[in-house]
Amino acid sequence: TNADTGAFEVNVPQGEYTMVVKSFGYEPKVIQSLQVGASLAGQKITLENLPDMLLVDDDGHDLLEPYFSDSLQGIGRKFTNWDSRIAGAPTADVLIQYKIFIWHTGFDYQTTFTPAERDAVKQYLATGGHLFISSQLGGINLRQSQFFGEVFHAKFVTILRSSQGPIPMIVGAENTPIATGVELN
Repeated sequence: TNADTGAFEVNVPQGEYTMVVKSFGYEPKVIQSLQVGASLAGQKITLENLPDMLLVDDDGHDLLEPYFSDSLQGIGRKFTNWDSRIAGAPTADVLIQYKIFIWHTGFDYQTTFTPAERDAVKQYLATGGHLFISSQLGGINLRQSQFFGEVFHAKFVTILRSSQGPIPMIVGAENTPIATGVELN
């Protein structure tokens, strides 16, 4: 690999391949059905810069991500969508490529923030990253852990139920890396 240009060379036998090109700070690119033959001299592959925001869909099969993606698209924010069902939980190496990280877990409370996920989040926050977490019941799983208080700087108080009255709307504070212009109902 040429550090100045990013050019690289791969020697493989003739055949058909799926090529995945990754580089820190860039969107990965997948090239399906790449035909490698005797006459293939080279191929130029251009990677796009990553947006500054990562949206992690970790709600299992709840399909709650449109609440986040639609809001972000509505205010013109570019983001990478990470589906944990397909890609697994993001590691610290993935997270630190983003300035802002939104993790939504839906109604899952039994597997919210596994030890590996906790470690990745802790490493990410230690680098100065910004986290917004949304979880219907994640606080139940984490309420007695040191992680909840020491890393999230949070305290479990209660579960809000719609039978107790209207659930308050969340409005992003101005001049913050994550929430400026965001409204969640």
